[in-house]
Amino acid sequence: MVAVAVLGVPRSGTSLVAGLLHALGVCMGQEWLLMPDPSWQPKCTYVDRELNALHDRMMTGREAVYGMDVCPEARADYHKALARRDAEHAHWGVKCHDLPFVWRHFVAGVSAQVVLVRTSRPDKESRDSLEARCGDRDIGPWLKAVESVCAEFAGPVHTVAFTDAIRNPRETVARLADFAGVPYRADAALLVQPEWKRF
Repeated sequence: MVAVAVLGVPRSGTSLVAGLLHALGVCMGQEWLLMPDPSWQPKCTYVDRELNALHDRMMTGREAVYGMDVCPEARADYHKALARRDAEHAHWGVKCHDLPFVWRHFVAGVSAQVVLVRTSRPDKESRDSLEARCGDRDIGPWLKAVESVCAEFAGPVHTVAFTDAIRNPRETVARLADFAGVPYRADAALLVQPEWKRF
């Protein structure tokens, strides 16, 4: 079993990568959060609604990024949800922007091999895109959290550059399929639309 965690700062391509993984057969959840303005992500956010809600329950604030002191009931429910995904899918994944803040709880609750896909994009592009979407340029907390996770994680890591994914979707999909251990599907690359890169 393999669990693919997609991590990156907001507006760095996490939804794009999660969508490609889902098209390749990696179950990225069954119900996703919707964007207030779907023109920004016309396909889907691929934010797992159930796990996102459980992250909210566990987190008391991003200032306690890696503290294990969270609500015991919420943590137990979270681990039950992760165990259910382990039992139901040979290859599954999760993309939630709060995942790096609860990373240790995630790893502790997954029986499958955890592999990490990190998205990258120049900070200025992510900040400009985030500001245009919601008026906020602060990606600092996510940047710090993602860097901390990558520094401590000893498992396999694959980095996807947002610009490369837009320019070379077939190559990006092929490498993602190989990394996740699923068959390559050429039609997955058709999900990528060059006009999605606005900054």
